[in-house]
Amino acid sequence: MFAKRSHQSVPLLNMTSTADISFMLLIFFLVTTSMDAGKGITRVLPPQEDSEKHVVTDVERSHLMTLEITAEGQYLVDGELVEKKDLQPMLAAFIRSQGREHLFSLTSSQEASYESYFNLQNELSEAYRLVRAEQARELFQCDLEHCLPEQQQQLLDAYPHRVAETYQVEGKKGGEE
Repeated sequence: MFAKRSHQSVPLLNMTSTADISFMLLIFFLVTTSMDAGKGITRVLPPQEDSEKHVVTDVERSHLMTLEITAEGQYLVDGELVEKKDLQPMLAAFIRSQGREHLFSLTSSQEASYESYFNLQNELSEAYRLVRAEQARELFQCDLEHCLPEQQQQLLDAYPHRVAETYQVEGKKGGEE
């Protein structure tokens, strides 16, 4: 009369190795993924002050080189158009000739691309590195990278990174009121 109910069981999946496989895949992807840092310019910025102070200093014209980036991404050095490939030797020669007293005044058009600004900053950094490396070989008879920390500091003091940047905001030049 009464039919016996058949009890069907659902087969279960063996999940014991799934956690191990997931962990192995996670390790694999972490090891094989490259984590590149973004490009940037390392500069030490002055501390922020509550009140704006404008310090006016007199600079001899012979110690100043003006660098300008036009809206088209062209480089002007003291008002003269210069190709990118000629920048580094020109900047290095100026640093060598003026020594510690040199100063670069950098102005960039608002329409200029970041790439042209970044390229100019790279050329400036490379010119400083080149001059310091030459001095290291001359003074200490070794490469800049192999100099002692005191010797490297001496070279940094002899050829400090001196760049004054001006910018335009809403029709005004930076620093003007």
